[in-house]
Amino acid sequence: MSSNSKGFTRGVRLNKPQDVRRLLSRLINLTLKKDLDVDVLRGITYSCSMVLKSLEVGELADRLERLEQAMGKK
Repeated sequence: MSSNSKGFTRGVRLNKPQDVRRLLSRLINLTLKKDLDVDVLRGITYSCSMVLKSLEVGELADRLERLEQAMGKK
C-alpha cells in the first residue's frame, strides 16, 4: 500500500489467495504492534474472506466451463 499526495492509501491488489494471505499477515503484525486497531483488522478480515470466496467461485466457474467445453456441452 502506498500513499498519494493527499495522504489517501491506494488499494491493494487481491487477485490471488496469496495476496490476501500477505495482506492479512502484514495487518496482523501491525495489530500486534498496536499500530492498527483490532476493529479495523476485524473489518478487513471479513472483507478478505469475501474476496477469497469470490476468487473460489470464479475459479470453480472457470473449471466447470472448461469441463463443459471438453465434454462438448457448450
